[in-house]
Amino acid sequence: QCEAGSYKNSKCYGRDNGCALCPGGTYAVGQTTTCLSCTAGKYVGTDACKHSLTLADRYSLAGATSCSSCANGTSTKLGDSVCYDCAAGWFSVGDGCERCPVGQTSVRKSSSCAPCAPGYVTPFSTFCEPCPAGKFSPNSTQLCQLCPNGTFSEAGWSACSTCSQGYFSLVGSSSCAACAVGKISNVPGATYCTDCPAGKTSVSGSSSCSACPKGKYSTGGGDCSQCEAGKYFSDTGATSSTFCLACSQGSYSPRGSATCTFCKEGQIVSASKDGC
Repeated sequence: QCEAGSYKNSKCYGRDNGCALCPGGTYAVGQTTTCLSCTAGKYVGTDACKHSLTLADRYSLAGATSCSSCANGTSTKLGDSVCYDCAAGWFSVGDGCERCPVGQTSVRKSSSCAPCAPGYVTPFSTFCEPCPAGKFSPNSTQLCQLCPNGTFSEAGWSACSTCSQGYFSLVGSSSCAACAVGKISNVPGATYCTDCPAGKTSVSGSSSCSACPKGKYSTGGGDCSQCEAGKYFSDTGATSSTFCLACSQGSYSPRGSATCTFCKEGQIVSASKDGC
């Protein structure tokens, strides 16, 4: 019987008992008369083929006597004859493909990972994704965080912006809301708006209040109301309807008037009190 790695050569008898060594990349056991080649993904041991992945991340072609290492950015699997590219979001430096760390990503067939830009993260995928509006991320290693009260952000922002005077916001806002008519915020980063006092009002998005004009009044926290027809108020800043005075007999005024007008001779005030 021939030793492992030799085969029975019927043409060669003599001192070697008719046994001859198998050529490289083949093997033989016992009384076999031929040498066998290993299939792809295995390499030749003394008397048998062994899987190439008994060594980490190695591959072999048919008839190989040793294993080859996969290039960086690639990897293989047990008993295979080729190396495969690492997928996007994965990398390899010769020891198999590994997922990129949190906050980093890669293109296909990469040997390293790169950090996401500020405002982008990799929470549930292999790609950098922008933080949604109302959230932010100062660096790629952190998850997206909610913008605090008085600030806002758009998608992909690395920091939140402070609301201007006349505007406000609550936690996690994607924009600042304007204060309504008759309400103001006079500091940056406000979380609510305050009412204008009686006798004053403001337009939407204001940081200060102004007095109601002549012929109008306000009880606070809203727009100015007009004095009704047939009444007037000749000053600014009226705080209630009681400031509106009735026109004298024979005179009229439309709504919101600061003065009354007398009818011409022969005319009388209309029932609506806003004309003759």
